[in-house]
Amino acid sequence: MSTLLAFPVLGILMMLELAIFRNLTILQGSADVVMLAVIAWTLQERVSNGPLWALIGGFAMSLVTKVPFFPFLSGYLIISIFVWLMKKRIWQIPVLAMFLSTVLGTFIVQFIILVVLQLGETALEWSDSINLVMLPSVLLNLLFALPVYLLMTDLANWVFPAESET
Repeated sequence: MSTLLAFPVLGILMMLELAIFRNLTILQGSADVVMLAVIAWTLQERVSNGPLWALIGGFAMSLVTKVPFFPFLSGYLIISIFVWLMKKRIWQIPVLAMFLSTVLGTFIVQFIILVVLQLGETALEWSDSINLVMLPSVLLNLLFALPVYLLMTDLANWVFPAESET
């Protein structure tokens, strides 16, 4: 059931990202709420299909953006696997893990996009890309990380209710 839930949840978040969050920019950077939702979902205690959500979200974002197919799909999958492995090792402070994963995930996805665009012969300066896109995107993603984490925690608690002790 939780895998099927990925389609409407990530679809709605993708539409919100494209309609609202891509217009809320600092310099040239914008928030990536689909990536934040994938990270937050993967961090949930009873969730085991986070990388599958990353594939769905990455595929959906790849279909609707001008960026080539590879960056979102691979970036979301890499950060999801990292979060999944980190969750097994360090689970005491999930909010801190959310912030750390958000910073790392933003840099991974933006770096892959930059490399793919460079290979596609788009003239981009590394320093401008880091200063005008990556760092502002990190700031915006950190701003939205906690609300997205709380929403995904509520969703996970609804999908996987806690077992009551009798």
